[in-house]
Amino acid sequence: RKGVDFNLGLNKQLGPVLWTVGLAGTYYTTKATQRAENYENAYQNRVGKPLDAIWGLQSKGLFANESDIAASAKQTYGQVKPGDIKYVDQNGDGVIDSRDEVYLGRAGWSGAPFTFGLNLTARWSNWTVFAIATGSAGAYGQKNSSYFWIKGDDKYSAAVRDRWTPDTKETATYPR
Repeated sequence: RKGVDFNLGLNKQLGPVLWTVGLAGTYYTTKATQRAENYENAYQNRVGKPLDAIWGLQSKGLFANESDIAASAKQTYGQVKPGDIKYVDQNGDGVIDSRDEVYLGRAGWSGAPFTFGLNLTARWSNWTVFAIATGSAGAYGQKNSSYFWIKGDDKYSAAVRDRWTPDTKETATYPR
């Protein structure tokens, strides 16, 4: 793990009010330097990748129809229907399985690589007002809460409104 922290602050008296503005942040990287690996394909090796790496199948879009399914590599993770995610056959063996998993990005399990905050304080007499804004960047979030599920008569989130249906197959951005 390597990283840097920073904190900048400015104090200024303007009339009877003492103002403080601050900016703080952290940036860090991680790298697996040693692993007990025995992968058939070099693209699956974890050495040199972040400790919080996401490994999985790479999407190639959505299946358009039955002929698209028949012309693609065999998917081994359940029954496939039009509108399901089509995966890349990384090793070219005609079968989608765990040997096709690749590095997809950083998960940010310990926090995003770049985390920052901005704060503002105003002091006048015996009163203090403090405001803070925070943010983070550089990692992928997992869409794994019920917000992203399509279930019965529940209200759908904005993300799943663009799901695949026979009527939206040309413009869908979310699987069936």
